[in-house]
Amino acid sequence: MENGDLWHKQLGHMNKNHMKKVVKTLEISNICHDCVKGKITQLSFKQSFKVSDHILENIHLNLCGPFQTPSMAGAKYFLIIVDQMSGFITTIFLKNKSNCFNHFCTYKILVENKFMTKIKNILTDGGGEFINKEFRNHCIESGINHITSPPYTPQHHPFAERGNQSIIEKSRCILLQSKLPTKFWAEAVLTATFLWNLIHKRKNKRTPYEIWHNSKPPLHKLKPFGCKAWLRIPTHFIRSKLDLKAWDGIFLGYQNEASSYHILRVSDQKFLIIKHVIFDENKFPSLSSQTQLIEDVTRIFSFPSHLTEEETNRNSNIEDSSSSIDSTPLDNESKEIFVDALEQQPKKI
Repeated sequence: MENGDLWHKQLGHMNKNHMKKVVKTLEISNICHDCVKGKITQLSFKQSFKVSDHILENIHLNLCGPFQTPSMAGAKYFLIIVDQMSGFITTIFLKNKSNCFNHFCTYKILVENKFMTKIKNILTDGGGEFINKEFRNHCIESGINHITSPPYTPQHHPFAERGNQSIIEKSRCILLQSKLPTKFWAEAVLTATFLWNLIHKRKNKRTPYEIWHNSKPPLHKLKPFGCKAWLRIPTHFIRSKLDLKAWDGIFLGYQNEASSYHILRVSDQKFLIIKHVIFDENKFPSLSSQTQLIEDVTRIFSFPSHLTEEETNRNSNIEDSSSSIDSTPLDNESKEIFVDALEQQPKKI
């Protein structure tokens, strides 16, 4: 037998299987410590869940943020929730990471009532907003299997990570198109989520919207984000026959599966929910500087997407007690976040 370990070093740490093919009499040790240190690669990743056949069987959660510029409602984060079977994405905006638990609980109640079934499994990363006593106890009490992915392995979290990337890319594009200031990023994210659910085809040739709502996507109601809008003024606001019959506005998204629209009234910068609207889909009235806007949008959608192991452990230690999380029951206004995914409900007209 020849000393295979010496040959291995002389050949620059050649792959041992290749060496054995060349010289079959080589005697080679099982492990070369230098090869382990210099060549170690990631193991292949197997899907954490089997293919899901039912809605709410597997739910994936991921927190995105913080955003450098708060939204119009003061949010700095958004929680993305993906139903694996349908591919349907829900985005929920948060002012603080500590609000994550309360909003997940409200989401859970609403979707379980909608589909008359229970959430079976959830997959999250190791962020402190998911790894804490209150969240853990809630999963145990609800019979939910909570699977967490280790640090630096987004491959274990493909559904939420892919959803995050797609939503952010689409949001960046439509915000640039609209020429609106970056403080409207939450409206862009909400619209991007709605569009994703409408057009992203699953393997069964149905969109997430069709599976989730059991109806065809309202493609005929789509409008370009940020385009010019005229809002019909309600009759009780018109005091004379010479008064104007429409307000100037900017289109900022959809309400109740596009049965109504989110409009920013230009005169006083108020959010309104309007059904009777006329659009100019080729005009974008925002006066933002395009050069500055590109810089702002690039900056606002640039933030660390994964916590380091040290940050993960630190967050877990900080938030590992129920007292560290605001467990105050949600008021009616907060609950409405799951209807229009905005923490500040626009005024209805």
